[in-house]
Amino acid sequence: MSADRKGSSWSPVSDIQGNVYFTSDHDGKTDIYSLTSKGKVLRLLSADRQGQNWSPAPDGLGNTYFTSDHDGKTDIYVLTAKGKVVRLLSADRQGQNWSPAPDGRGNVYFTSDHDGKTDIYVLTAKGDVVRLLSADRQGSSWTPVPDGRGNVYFTSDHDGKTDIYVMTTKGKVVRLLSADRQGKNWSPVPDGNGNVYFTSDLNGIPEIYILNTKGVVHLDVYVIDSSKTSTKSWTGTLEERYPRGN
Repeated sequence: MSADRKGSSWSPVSDIQGNVYFTSDHDGKTDIYSLTSKGKVLRLLSADRQGQNWSPAPDGLGNTYFTSDHDGKTDIYVLTAKGKVVRLLSADRQGQNWSPAPDGRGNVYFTSDHDGKTDIYVLTAKGDVVRLLSADRQGSSWTPVPDGRGNVYFTSDHDGKTDIYVMTTKGKVVRLLSADRQGKNWSPVPDGNGNVYFTSDLNGIPEIYILNTKGVVHLDVYVIDSSKTSTKSWTGTLEERYPRGN
């Protein structure tokens, strides 16, 4: 995009057609845009839609899920392939819901404080809402990311430290990194090829790393935060554990 584009832009995600969806406050309102494969930037929703919209998540089938406070409550919606905006969950469901993550198989994972605790749920292809983890698991869990192979990566402070875990296809919850690794780790992004990108403040500032067959490797890419003197890189923020974590 143009360097002189007004406002900030964040949380980019792509679809299989080469389009990139992202959140931006370009015109003073937090909203969702798309950079098409032809290089054109489009607003995804009507400009006069009430509230703010963020965290887009295309499902590869032409639908785009997103979080919105459209009616005053943070909830998940989907812009269907036919251009219709639909609320994903029942309007009378208790609590707030955010960070949708479709797996391309009809299931949509999301974060919710439905029962007062931040945790991960899934709306199955059959329409059932299921808690992903045991209700008596300690700590909060948020930002689920399915890898397309049946595994679901997520961030959790289960043992008092923010770290990354994975729920395997066999239903086992595994810590992704060594328990004695310094710093916090969050926002996992599996690439479908066995690699997992994530953010860590191992060295004191947020940086991007990749866990691959060779172990953990610092990713040599960065963005410049022009408002500060330091250089930072990240894939997400720790505040994504909360409803307005955009």
